[in-house]
Amino acid sequence: MAREICLPYNKPVYTYYTTISFPFAICQPKDWLYSQCFNWYAAYHRNGGISAYYGNKRIGILTGDSRGGMPFLSYEYLKKSDLDSQLYKEIFYECLSKKKYIFLDINFQGYSHDINSEYTHNVLLHGIDENNLYFLGYNMLSRDALSPYESNKMELGVDNLFSDSAGNEDVILLSQKDVKWSFCTDILKYQIRDYLDSSLTERYFKYYFSEGESEQTNTYFTYWHDKFFGQKMNGTFAYGLQVYEYFIDHIKEFWEKYEADKSSAYPDARIYKCMQEHKRMMADRWQYVQRKGYAKADLSPYIESAIEVRDDADCIFNKLIKQFLKREFSYESVCDIIQKLEKIRKIEENYLAELYDRL
Repeated sequence: MAREICLPYNKPVYTYYTTISFPFAICQPKDWLYSQCFNWYAAYHRNGGISAYYGNKRIGILTGDSRGGMPFLSYEYLKKSDLDSQLYKEIFYECLSKKKYIFLDINFQGYSHDINSEYTHNVLLHGIDENNLYFLGYNMLSRDALSPYESNKMELGVDNLFSDSAGNEDVILLSQKDVKWSFCTDILKYQIRDYLDSSLTERYFKYYFSEGESEQTNTYFTYWHDKFFGQKMNGTFAYGLQVYEYFIDHIKEFWEKYEADKSSAYPDARIYKCMQEHKRMMADRWQYVQRKGYAKADLSPYIESAIEVRDDADCIFNKLIKQFLKREFSYESVCDIIQKLEKIRKIEENYLAELYDRL
């Protein structure tokens, strides 16, 4: 295959789940992002493999889904049973040549790794040439869930795409729509209210899912509705401001494990990276709203509060990374992180309640 094609991509928004972050790697419309992607959630995730290694808590920004929840993309579905295992590279090349990104599950079978010898994960295929396939995905060499990498090896390629252990999900083709999306203040206000109340309401679902064009959007709607609608934190899920309780619970849980066995326990920094990304987006959002003139009043005081929260989130993440590299954690540092988490929750609770009336 003496041909080469590599579709461009943006830095993925770190939302924990690749199913959500990869569509943003393709297209990041600010107006849609800043009015739609406000809320976040936490969930216990109990299974083996990667979760057993990193911990059982997940944090995410509620943004939609690769299977139909993002209106600036078109979605097509290819069943694995319809793909020829001998010609799939030709099929992928044809899709990429038509500017269709390929979202699929692959099994990193046989790769020497201390988590699991077989591990299925989502990847976004954005390039192909005679020798390599180019992905955004879970890079087994760096454990960065959003890292770009290339592969011509069996264990890192898609040669085992059709194995029984590679999963049964459809291959999804994602392509950009040539459309404009405008900022919606009403949606943002609804989300602020729900964020402060730590609940999801019908109005949120009404506005959020109205643009979905896939049948699977209804399934996704039902999933979130059943898990979150009208619920406060119930020991399994948390939403909005309640998510901070999960962070505090997580760091306390880590400290207990660390005291028992300092050689193996460490906090899952990915959920704090997600918090860092969320707070950066929050600060960027209000500056964007101010710059575009979408607010009825001057937002400068609230921008300052959002920047303070962002800086504290940066501090928490950097502290964890620094101590992880040294393999040294102290009770004082854990207490400091908890205090900062409580502080930024209080700041958000206060400034968002005031800002709500200024939009």
